[in-house]
Amino acid sequence: MKIILFDIDGTLIKAGRAGFRGLNRAIKDMCGVDDICSRLQLQGSPDKENFRTAFIQASGKKPTARQARELERRYVACLPKEVARSVKSGNYFKVKGVEKLLKALSRRKDVLVGLGTGNLKAGAFIKLKPSGLTRYFVFGGYGCDSHIRSRMLRKAV
Repeated sequence: MKIILFDIDGTLIKAGRAGFRGLNRAIKDMCGVDDICSRLQLQGSPDKENFRTAFIQASGKKPTARQARELERRYVACLPKEVARSVKSGNYFKVKGVEKLLKALSRRKDVLVGLGTGNLKAGAFIKLKPSGLTRYFVFGGYGCDSHIRSRMLRKAV
């Protein structure tokens, strides 16, 4: 049996910076700072690490556990609106050929297909929903499982 894990952003879909805008909104609501994400390099890092970095840059201090949970909650609450905004503006799309690949892999008896993404689990499925690809993924490792990518991927396995 083989396990094939897929990342989301840039691999399965392009969400038109919906996550970027959602994090900006959550930071604005909590810290009063506009457009914090424009000042940061966030690609390639798990959501929790991005949230921590954005909070520190906006507030000048590390978030408490309570503040970190609140930031995650606010982000997940903002994300559906931001994904819908990307869809409406035509900036959301599936990566070419990915659905054909997923269909072929899902027919194989020797392959399990899952997610290996730095997105929070809730955020991952919010981002994937408009693509129709969620049906291919029943397990995964997510950014909420660990901020260390190798641990997150082991969780999926």
